[in-house]
Amino acid sequence: MHEAATTVVASRYGSGASLARGAPFSFLGFRMGRYLAIAALLLFLVAVGVMALFVVQNGARTTQLSLDLGFAAWQLKEPVAVPALFGAAFGSGLLLGVVPMWIRGLARGRKLKQLERQAALSAGQSERPW
Repeated sequence: MHEAATTVVASRYGSGASLARGAPFSFLGFRMGRYLAIAALLLFLVAVGVMALFVVQNGARTTQLSLDLGFAAWQLKEPVAVPALFGAAFGSGLLLGVVPMWIRGLARGRKLKQLERQAALSAGQSERPW
């Protein structure tokens, strides 16, 4: 029983030995090779650098936000910094994209555990002679 549980954990999450050999590893559910992981890290660092440069160059710029629907209009009293506006838009878009995937992942995890329990029960019943 213990050996089977260890095998399931090792196959699901990978072992440290597989990383040392340069075997593919998993990040956020995606299996990545060493070069793909390095490329993803470099892409992330370049994106962070570009965002930092944007904030430094446009930190003093502000804009007046307003919403005009034709029959009603609203306007903020104080101007908003452009980098803060971009950050809020990016953060809300990221949140709206990640939360549904997170909920779906939780549901799939529950379904996986349910199927594993059913498989364990059916395996236990097939071994019994009665």
